[in-house]
Amino acid sequence: MTILGFNKAKSESECNDVKLLSSMKRDVNPICSRLEEIKTKNVALKDQNVSLECNTTISSPDDAISLIFWYKGDQTGAPIYSVDSRNSNHIENAKHFQPDSMKGRLSFNVTVQISYLTISKVKEEDEGEYRCRVDFRWARTINTVVYLDVI
Repeated sequence: MTILGFNKAKSESECNDVKLLSSMKRDVNPICSRLEEIKTKNVALKDQNVSLECNTTISSPDDAISLIFWYKGDQTGAPIYSVDSRNSNHIENAKHFQPDSMKGRLSFNVTVQISYLTISKVKEEDEGEYRCRVDFRWARTINTVVYLDVI
């Protein structure tokens, strides 16, 4: 936890500590993720397509999505898909990125309230935990966790 500037809390208690400090000091601006995560489970047939849900709900008409990251496994590695709308006025004009190893197998529709990452031609190695992280310009980050079973 960094006390000065913008801070991302790593736990609920750390988030509360930063909020308490921010009420006492003017140079602290806490940013805490929504610590409650949305968790779901999907089952996909091998060689079929599957859609993994991501909550991209904007809580205020004055807010906007800045970044969306999809991770497979934990968040320590590079995202398998990302959407960057920091330099555009609308999410529809955002830039989409995915690693070469997944090109042609992943697509993500951001024009609907509940968005989906679609994986085409599911493989056994696609099984596992996926995390969608949505960063907003003003609101807290939303995390959606989806476990994918492949049969």
